Amino acid sequence: MKRLVITIVALGLGCGGGGGGTQPTPQPPSIISGPSVHNITATSAEIRWKTDKICDSKVRFGRSGYEDSIYSAQMVEDHRLAISGLLALTTYHYNVTSKDAGGLSVTSEDGVFKTLSPAGDLVEDGWDFFESGSYDSALVYFGMALSYEPENLEALKGKGWAKLKLYAFDEARNTFETALGLSSCIDCLAGLVFCYLGLEAYDDVLEKSETLLELAGGAYVFEHDTSITAKGIRYARVLAFVAQGDFMAALDEVKILDPTVSLNPDDPSTWNGHLTFEEALLAIIEAMGSELRSCL
Repeated sequence: MKRLVITIVALGLGCGGGGGGTQPTPQPPSIISGPSVHNITATSAEIRWKTDKICDSKVRFGRSGYEDSIYSAQMVEDHRLAISGLLALTTYHYNVTSKDAGGLSVTSEDGVFKTLSPAGDLVEDGWDFFESGSYDSALVYFGMALSYEPENLEALKGKGWAKLKLYAFDEARNTFETALGLSSCIDCLAGLVFCYLGLEAYDDVLEKSETLLELAGGAYVFEHDTSITAKGIRYARVLAFVAQGDFMAALDEVKILDPTVSLNPDDPSTWNGHLTFEEALLAIIEAMGSELRSCL
């Protein structure tokens, strides 16, 4: 009996009573979401992922392997690391690693992302230079944008207008026509009107201006140079008609621009002291030009 009691006591002491039980094995962290790539630009990207416990954060990345890395010692469950200094239009490989306070870690599989074209930023800089009157500098930025995206409509439009402002009429015309071959572009159409005027292609001035005015009416204003308006387009028509010797058509356009004009080719009393109707009309056109010629 005594031996039985001792045996029972010994069994009791060995059964989970706080004596010799084994400790659970520590488990490494797990990635429960991601990794994923966000906010990709031409030169940067943000890598995000989540772990099931607080850990540090590390991203390794590179073009052919993991040549570079970025690290944060902050212990978090929601991980976000921003990578900068990347090359535009370039494919990068990456993975992430998170290590907990006990030194256990988890590493993701390989991921891939591609940086964007910088064309949008370059175009924006180009328009800034254009609006400040620095047309040569604007051309540089529009040209760089087109080196990344040869069919970027905004870059083509900007290049055309910068060329036009520098009186490179042929180059501007070719650029606008390239843009219009890709998509409708009312600003390119307006640019063509003034290109053809500079090239003395008066039939083309009249054709393109008529199309523009049908599309936009009297509401047209060029966003990047607000002196260029539907009035300026119509004034280009006046000059084209005069150059062709069609003074009656020119008078019709003048009266649209200024309904108060009372000039009558059959009434010398309306010629304001000029000897001929044509001289009187040219004087009115010249006076209008002081206001509208800035857009030409």
